[in-house]
Amino acid sequence: MQVIACQALERLATNAGANVKFAVRDGIEVLLKVMEIHEEIHAVQECACRVLRHLARGHDGQYRIVSLGGITRIITAMVKHQDEAKMQECACVALWALAAHADNRHRIGEAGGIQLIMRAQQKHRQENTLQLFASMALEKLAHVHNNTDKIIQLRGIEHVVKTMDDNAGNTDLLYSAFETLGLLAHSTDNQIKVGAAGGIEGIIAAMRSHGGSAQLQVSGCGVLWTLAQNTTNVHRIVKAGGIECIVSAMDIHAALQHVQTQACRALCVLAHTHPTDTHHADSHPVQATRVDAGTESILAAGHTHEYMTNGALCVRHCVGTST
Repeated sequence: MQVIACQALERLATNAGANVKFAVRDGIEVLLKVMEIHEEIHAVQECACRVLRHLARGHDGQYRIVSLGGITRIITAMVKHQDEAKMQECACVALWALAAHADNRHRIGEAGGIQLIMRAQQKHRQENTLQLFASMALEKLAHVHNNTDKIIQLRGIEHVVKTMDDNAGNTDLLYSAFETLGLLAHSTDNQIKVGAAGGIEGIIAAMRSHGGSAQLQVSGCGVLWTLAQNTTNVHRIVKAGGIECIVSAMDIHAALQHVQTQACRALCVLAHTHPTDTHHADSHPVQATRVDAGTESILAAGHTHEYMTNGALCVRHCVGTST
């Protein structure tokens, strides 16, 4: 009976207009009470989380859900029904929707949401939708500095890299994972941790596999730029074929300025890193690209996108190419 009632409220919540206003005004309080009373019934929790996701689309809905203890109810459901994959999926989707508001990201982190999202991914690795929305939720939560510390403490870098490996064909998930790694790599120590966990190799492998995804290439180049702020990671990037991968992105997406800009930024920071062995001409990673099509791609970017002032011009200077 309670499941049927939740399903009726879900139908109201997914329709536009007055029904949504009614659901937000009166339905959220009732729904959360039902979740509290029937917290042992996973089907009720699953349906309720689906409703909360829909009601969290607007500011009023988010405010009422949070003010009435909705985050706590979702967290409780995740704790009590860890083996129920569909329930965990719906909870992750609801947390993702609530995390659209910056203040809620802190609240979810404080309530233990980060650990539970990661645990859901670890327990249900074959559930593609769960994996996607959990990754998207984790990305939003990583925008809060306190949350990044929690993620790091929970071995979140290794977790994200593993998730990338397990979902190598899902470009939306890979994009969220890239963005999360970029947010986590806010310090030198964390940049090195990402490299040590295999993050660099994972990013480059994904960029190669999905060369046609401009979004993924932009994000990948951006994360590589962040990770290349220290010499250890520069050598990892070079060894994994990162320069060739970046140049390939430039060639495939020659008409897209945002790809060209991020790629040139990545190459620029690689070029500024001094080589360990100064006696060999090709020991400098970007100097080595002068013997292939890399320089042509860099120069083409500058000619095609004349308004791109930072990227190609910087790299031209770094590789010693005259304009």
